[in-house]
Amino acid sequence: MGSPIQPTQLILPPSRRVHPRRQGGFSLVEICAALGLVGFCLLSLLGLCTVGMQQERQAQDQARAAQLLGTVVDEFRGLAREAVGGTTVLANRYNLQLPAPGSAAYEPSSAIGVNELGETGTGQTDYVVYYRVIPPPSGAGIYTPYKLRIFIAWPGSASFSSGTGVTLSKARGSIETTLELNRGS
Repeated sequence: MGSPIQPTQLILPPSRRVHPRRQGGFSLVEICAALGLVGFCLLSLLGLCTVGMQQERQAQDQARAAQLLGTVVDEFRGLAREAVGGTTVLANRYNLQLPAPGSAAYEPSSAIGVNELGETGTGQTDYVVYYRVIPPPSGAGIYTPYKLRIFIAWPGSASFSSGTGVTLSKARGSIETTLELNRGS
């Protein structure tokens, strides 16, 4: 008998022949291109995550500041209820002040430092509260309102300066409101 047939002796159709220089798999250029594309996609996603986290932080700061603003407005409303007489009224929580009717406009000498829980005097300041009060004129009726402007800024290192207007520096963000409060209501 003859010797067995060797695989190299088989005749394969041209589409199935294996060329010695061209074997199955990917070339180095193809692998580098694929890795570059994957790396670019991952860096893009990482960049989007960073922007998303910054936006989330800003939204949290704004929500806390809005909540703090609501608390300060409520404090002033409570003060206005007590301001029926002609005396200056102080609040306990934030040491807010409504001057007596007929007094000059009032601005505190410094902003009030508040932490993210709405507490003062803790040593940690996340937000600063500043306000300006224009009291009703002397002898005005009970329904002549106080006019208030309240500013809240963050981070706690933000500072206010007043004069003709209020100027804010070193703040990442701020909110403000203007309101009128009737005395005794």
